[in-house]
Amino acid sequence: MKHTSSGTTSGLVSLIALVLVGCASSPEAPAPSGMRRVFLSSSPSVNGTYQSEEMVGGTPTDHFDAKQDRGYLYLVFNDGNAHTYQFRVTKVDNGAVLHRTARMEVPATTRPVQWQSYSHWFAIAGWLSPGAYVLELTIDDRAAGTYPFTVLQ
Repeated sequence: MKHTSSGTTSGLVSLIALVLVGCASSPEAPAPSGMRRVFLSSSPSVNGTYQSEEMVGGTPTDHFDAKQDRGYLYLVFNDGNAHTYQFRVTKVDNGAVLHRTARMEVPATTRPVQWQSYSHWFAIAGWLSPGAYVLELTIDDRAAGTYPFTVLQ
């Protein structure tokens, strides 16, 4: 009786491919508590309230072109409460802080909403050279995550 391992080998290859795809990084990290989504994007959004998350817009990314004028931080709250936020952009290789916002306010709304979305821009062209960066976010005076991104040549 001849024993072949081609079925076992192809099954193992399929399993490894599935695991690798599942481990691939996503440009969108889990949102902090009390929020629906936080992500970086190449396109701006109209701030406001939305009945559907699909209406918020923006495509999550963790890569920007060095010639691109701006990048955008999207904040999608799942309530109508007032919030504050601020962030800073730091270059990973030397720790230099290259962009820092003041404490910004998101006003409360009395309208019945499911999603309250805000985007805030940060300069890229002329400010961020190619390399690795991290955006450190604070919401309601609490650390709300770090969002790594790369500026490409």
